[in-house]
Amino acid sequence: MRPTIYNFSSMRAPITGIGRYAVELLKGQISNSQPVYAVSNGKIYDGTTAQVLTQELLQTTEQVGHLARSRIGSIPFSRDIFRFLQSRSFSNLAKDLLNSGALYHDINYTPCDRAMRSVTTVYDLSNTYAPETHPKHRVNYMNRHFARLAKSTEAIITISNSVKNELVGQYQISPERIHVTHLAAGQDFRPRSQIACKSVLDKYGVNYKRYFLCVGSVEPRKNLARILDAFLSLEAKTQEEYPLVVAGPLGWKSEALEKRLTAPCHQGRIKRLAFVPGFELPLLYSSALAFVYPSLYEGFGLPLVEAMQSGCPCISSNRGALAEVSAGSTLAIDPEDTQTIANGLSSLLVNSEERSRLSNLGLKRSLDFSWANTSKETQRVYESIK
Repeated sequence: MRPTIYNFSSMRAPITGIGRYAVELLKGQISNSQPVYAVSNGKIYDGTTAQVLTQELLQTTEQVGHLARSRIGSIPFSRDIFRFLQSRSFSNLAKDLLNSGALYHDINYTPCDRAMRSVTTVYDLSNTYAPETHPKHRVNYMNRHFARLAKSTEAIITISNSVKNELVGQYQISPERIHVTHLAAGQDFRPRSQIACKSVLDKYGVNYKRYFLCVGSVEPRKNLARILDAFLSLEAKTQEEYPLVVAGPLGWKSEALEKRLTAPCHQGRIKRLAFVPGFELPLLYSSALAFVYPSLYEGFGLPLVEAMQSGCPCISSNRGALAEVSAGSTLAIDPEDTQTIANGLSSLLVNSEERSRLSNLGLKRSLDFSWANTSKETQRVYESIK
């Protein structure tokens, strides 16, 4: 069997998003007894050692060095330089495997010229459809990356049909080159009782089924500004009794949003949780009155699946990948209409039957996604590459 090799050099615990996807792919390859290698921290991991690497990434829950990395990453060209050095180091370490025909799976937009066989995962086209949410140098890098990808013949994996269609339309890439493998939520995401969640609720000072929840990086693409406008338009007593919990790290262009959060946080109407350990997040989902996720653009929307699988009724965007993922199992709204978001919050606040209906629909829809299926579909892509 031909081995697959991943570049884990940019993966840092605690893992989210791309990191979670990469770890689940590696775990799937190991559990299915496929020959697999991962390069991380200047070392090559295989077999048992790769299993140890996944465990270390999954078990580390402290957020270390995030602020420093964010500041360095904001320096123009710093990320381009970092990616170049990563690629060079990876190529040197993996050259024997690559020269012998190993398949390289680019999981983080770091192409490898040495690879004779490769596949690239594209998570979204926010550089094209939401460029204002990124620094200019990142948009420029992604534009170059996708232009190169369009001219190549390598296979492409997207995490939704929505992104596949965008690639075809924007870069005229043949649909036959693009394979869709959806993401999934881990088994820790499930409905839980009030007693099971008590320690986390006490820690963060919120009550079971008496708060709205937002999860994701604080950045314009997540539409937090309109969520705040909608929530703060509710009656003051409602805001006090049902606060908005905002959980997630700082993202790009987050300064103005952070300033807006200051006053309502002091007043207790908003709870700002900059970082939530991975083992606590499922408890926050299952304890929330509703999950609010009207993003302006997503490539998939993993938090939405996590919330649905936790039995939490959801409000989400009626467009793009979120419409595809929710498939009618959420309260779908126009993300650019603040009043519609406010109406959604109000309706779920008073209508317990609607909350129960959406909870059941979300649980049923979440059964369509699993990491085992993601791994199986990805393996089919690997086997199709000659």
